[in-house]
Amino acid sequence: MDENLEQADTEEARFLLVLTDIVRLTAPQANFIINQDITNARQLVRFDDTIMNEMFARPTLVNTTAMTKMRFRAFRQWVKEQVNANIQVDSLNFTMEECERQQDIMSIMTSTTEKYKTNGKDINKEPEKFNGKPTKWKQWKNEFEGHLSQITGSSGDTPLVYITRDDDEITEDEYNELEGPMKKVYDAPLQGYHFDKDNYLVFQKLRNQLSGGLAETHLSDFERSGNGRAAWQHLVTCFEGEDAKNAAITAARNDIREATWEKNTRNWTFDMYCLKHVKAHNTLRKYGIIIEGETKVRDFIRGIHNQSLASIKANILLTDRTKNDLDQAIIAFKDTISVLQLTNASKEPNEDRRIGSVQRDGRGITRGGNRNQGRGQNQTGSFRSALGTKLPYITKQCRVMNYPILM
Repeated sequence: MDENLEQADTEEARFLLVLTDIVRLTAPQANFIINQDITNARQLVRFDDTIMNEMFARPTLVNTTAMTKMRFRAFRQWVKEQVNANIQVDSLNFTMEECERQQDIMSIMTSTTEKYKTNGKDINKEPEKFNGKPTKWKQWKNEFEGHLSQITGSSGDTPLVYITRDDDEITEDEYNELEGPMKKVYDAPLQGYHFDKDNYLVFQKLRNQLSGGLAETHLSDFERSGNGRAAWQHLVTCFEGEDAKNAAITAARNDIREATWEKNTRNWTFDMYCLKHVKAHNTLRKYGIIIEGETKVRDFIRGIHNQSLASIKANILLTDRTKNDLDQAIIAFKDTISVLQLTNASKEPNEDRRIGSVQRDGRGITRGGNRNQGRGQNQTGSFRSALGTKLPYITKQCRVMNYPILM
């Protein structure tokens, strides 16, 4: 084989020898390929699976063995690798060892694809569209890059996610440990025929993902060029850059300062109020802004406007276990009000009737009642009566929670 290749003085002759001696096609089969105007290895770059399957369905090649087809695919893959690396294609360099290496790589990629299929996932299904809200950016970014990593680029061997890679996020040591498809992601050139094709495809995917959302305007500067990589880097800068950081910090501080709760409604509950405080402080901590525990608790207490909970608020601020720990303050507050049932916004039907009856200027007062009493006087009596009923339970709960009783 080596002697034959050295004697072949043209690329066409070397290409023919690789087909017979490495791929192991018969002489008539190799000549049939040459007669299809495929006269050198570089032309295999234009081959896709559809063209290859059609060619091997022809009578001359229909009886080709599975292993021979695998070696031909490995040859095609090797040629694409050379072109992507801007290396002049010389069939002399495609040895049997290189053929085995390419088959191993293709086997790894096939196994990864099958894994997604067996998990019932469609590897080509795109994630949910990005609505443009900063709080949704991180999740969508991970899902979109995961989607790209499951799609092979036009070169046939590199995941499409190489278009969005960040060369600064990986160290030299981490790069040296890469292998298989992940190494190809960082080795793929960001120029050339395949890059241009893949770059445009990523832009089209981005446009589809952002259409109708708040972030759609970020793509306007890239419409003419269709530059997917530049558009992606612009999105990352907008949602992860200094401006995005400052906006997130401002939004978190506003949430802490402006959030209030008085009673549960259909769209706003005490749990939602607590979660807003926790998320806001998590955001601040993410960007290196640490708020003292006592300040967190005071901000949380200040936003609770239910006057019935005044004594509980005071106890939270006076108890060592809760006054400096927001998590403990929330837990203690929830435990207390769940027992006292003070956050339940729903009323019993009879309660609505009673309230309605005393608000109609005395109309509806039970027989024998004083119809001359002013509006609201009966309400006051009812409130005092209810408070008197609850008072023993409030006292008992404060003792259970080890709070000082402020009366």
